[in-house]
Amino acid sequence: MTKKATKVEVIRACKKLGFEEVSSRRGDHFKYVFFYKGKRVLRVIIPKGRGELRPGTLEGIREDLRLNKESFKQAIECPLGRKAYLGIVEQVMQTSHI
Repeated sequence: MTKKATKVEVIRACKKLGFEEVSSRRGDHFKYVFFYKGKRVLRVIIPKGRGELRPGTLEGIREDLRLNKESFKQAIECPLGRKAYLGIVEQVMQTSHI
């Protein structure tokens, strides 16, 4: 992953894609879930640390979001919105059992 990102950028992207925070901010991580047709189908956990997230952490978050590298980059930089993400989720739901 060449693009570095902070937790604030990743949280902003998750919210824009339609994820909802499910836990209080007292724990070690921020937890977000994505509901599809009334069911929780995706979950992403974002550490609370300062500064940029490590490349391995970003890669794990990208995989949790079920995005390829280009779509993840677009989500962080803002061009990818909820409607396009919903299309990605629908495609993932058809090809796998989440």
